[in-house]
Amino acid sequence: MNHSASSNSLAIDANGLAYLHNLDAQKSPEALKEAAKQFEALLINMMLKSMREATPKSELFESNANSLYSSMYDQQLSQILSEKGMGFADMFLAQLNKTNPQPQLSEHQSAGAHTVSQPNNNLNSEARAKITAFNANLLKNNYQADQLSNYSTQHKNNNTSSVVETFVDHLLPYAQMVQKSIGIPASHILGQAAIESGWGQHVITMPDGRSSYNFFGIKATNGWKGQFVDVITTEYVDGLPQKTSSRFRAYASEAEAFSDYASFLNNNPRYQQVIANSNNPLTFAHELSVAGYATDPAYSSKLINVINKIQSS
Repeated sequence: MNHSASSNSLAIDANGLAYLHNLDAQKSPEALKEAAKQFEALLINMMLKSMREATPKSELFESNANSLYSSMYDQQLSQILSEKGMGFADMFLAQLNKTNPQPQLSEHQSAGAHTVSQPNNNLNSEARAKITAFNANLLKNNYQADQLSNYSTQHKNNNTSSVVETFVDHLLPYAQMVQKSIGIPASHILGQAAIESGWGQHVITMPDGRSSYNFFGIKATNGWKGQFVDVITTEYVDGLPQKTSSRFRAYASEAEAFSDYASFLNNNPRYQQVIANSNNPLTFAHELSVAGYATDPAYSSKLINVINKIQSS
């Protein structure tokens, strides 16, 4: 195996470690340089992992597959960056050389075109010991980081499940009330409420801090006679998001909000196909988009994902 072959291996995979062991068995000075490069790749990978964990994410659309592909991408990217070099490997080598300085070549050895200097066995022994210990610590730290990451992911998933369960348990009776009234399945109704209110955690509030109980993002048009609240919201114009001020309906309770949602759909001709095709999540979401319930071009796909999450909870 040559150096170019090692550059195609991830720093933490079995092939990369086998390559280091092979160099070590040959007592080659190249092992020290390769270990430094592997260290640099692992360090970059940890940095990328930390940056991803610090980046805000939408729990609604996160998946294990997405996390897996992101991790694989980061590992490969760290290996590519280490090949180009960011200076960490050189710093590591410089530190080792301070501890174990390389023997100086004689004038004859420096000038001799056919002279091959033999490796210093004592130096290589110490270097190999440092490499072995250093890689052991790196693997241990990387394993611990993965364990913490797995725990964090599991904890986040548990928290997400708790939010979903609390939301569904609290609002299911009102959704069942609407289902009996106009025939839309309760899971589909809760899916819309979850999309519009961020699982009940981002319901529009009144100026005095009270909840508007507007779980469905229904606007206060000219015919609305009840309470209302003006908020800055995002609307999509020609597929592009724009901030705008809109007036939304406000209710006195969850029951009133769900009752008005049923009336809003049932008494509006544009939503008749929504009600008529509501048994299937796909047709329900499609008809809502066609009727213009929301301006977000991805609204139907988001709604289908949320309905599936509710049905599987």
